[in-house]
Amino acid sequence: MRLLYLLGSFTLETAAKGFCIKSGLPDIQPGDWTRQGLPFYSGSIVYRYEVDVPSGTQAWRIAAPQYEGALARVYCDGQLLGPIAFPPYSLESPCPAPGKHEIGIEVVSDLRNLLGPYFGGNQHSQYWAWRSAPVHEVPGEHYQPISQGLLSNPIVTYLR
Repeated sequence: MRLLYLLGSFTLETAAKGFCIKSGLPDIQPGDWTRQGLPFYSGSIVYRYEVDVPSGTQAWRIAAPQYEGALARVYCDGQLLGPIAFPPYSLESPCPAPGKHEIGIEVVSDLRNLLGPYFGGNQHSQYWAWRSAPVHEVPGEHYQPISQGLLSNPIVTYLR
């Protein structure tokens, strides 16, 4: 038997037996995206913020102190500034010209929620196999995806 993976623009809603597919994508907000209709999503999501750079600013520090994923990437006006992957989970770079700019924080997930485990309490780090899954289909709320996403807004500090 081959595994089946559904791809497309949809979300999942918990049901008495597993999940129901709902059309459309949610407006993802800071927080765990597995609780926003994307429990098995593997990929990346960009969170966009408008900032107003004051005059006299030479550099800035953009921090994403609370994110869950493999890494985060920081963009300014669509241009990659660099990755955030290690403590203190921030990036310093020269600042753009004064005025309004768009910061993007792209959180890149890993494959854990796509491939499992889905059950087992806090034992996500242990070996897991389909043979240890429940015998009968369980309610979607019994699945235990691992938190993914930008869990709080980024912090922008202007350096003079």
